[in-house]
Amino acid sequence: MYSVLRLCRKLFILFVTKGSNEVFSFLSLFACNLVKFQDAIASTSGRVKLIDSMDGITKGIQQKLEKAHLAQQAELTVCDALKEKYAAAISEQRRCSSLLKAFQEECAKNERLRSHTSGILA
Repeated sequence: MYSVLRLCRKLFILFVTKGSNEVFSFLSLFACNLVKFQDAIASTSGRVKLIDSMDGITKGIQQKLEKAHLAQQAELTVCDALKEKYAAAISEQRRCSSLLKAFQEECAKNERLRSHTSGILA
């Protein structure tokens, strides 16, 4: 029991230094679970309940992991679509740039022809 009190003091000090409700909640839960764990391993029925509880926790974690994986796959699909749009936009920008350059060259050529023809006609 003395070790639990020491742990609780350490957890409280950590809470005071961090000042976060999440940290406090996590550490409080950890301390309570430690006390429950010590009580649970003292009896056979407690050990069975502990194992069942751990199985439930494992299943919950597995479900959360599967949800996270599905969300990640959805985000990767969106990311791939955006990459394709980006590549198409870059290709279009290059095409437009080359058309602009050709247009500017033709304008310069036309201007030279105009100045040349105005010199002949004058």
